[in-house]
Amino acid sequence: MLIAIAGKKTDTENYVRYVSDAGHTPLVTLNPGDITGCDALLLPGGGDITPAFFGEKNHGSRFWASARACSSSMWGWAEP
Repeated sequence: MLIAIAGKKTDTENYVRYVSDAGHTPLVTLNPGDITGCDALLLPGGGDITPAFFGEKNHGSRFWASARACSSSMWGWAEP
């Protein structure tokens, strides 16, 4: 599976490693025309949105492992 990663190579190393470790081919690009032949598009985000916007307290990234496990089971990706 060819997965386009929107961004610069210097800023997307972790995404490239994860996609590669999952057995897929990453394509880092800032050119929208490059994604037409890809099977998926990964849009790395910026900074986190503060939970205060939703009246909640910041509890950190305690759900990271669960999110990774969920994406792994959904797509059949192996855990890195």
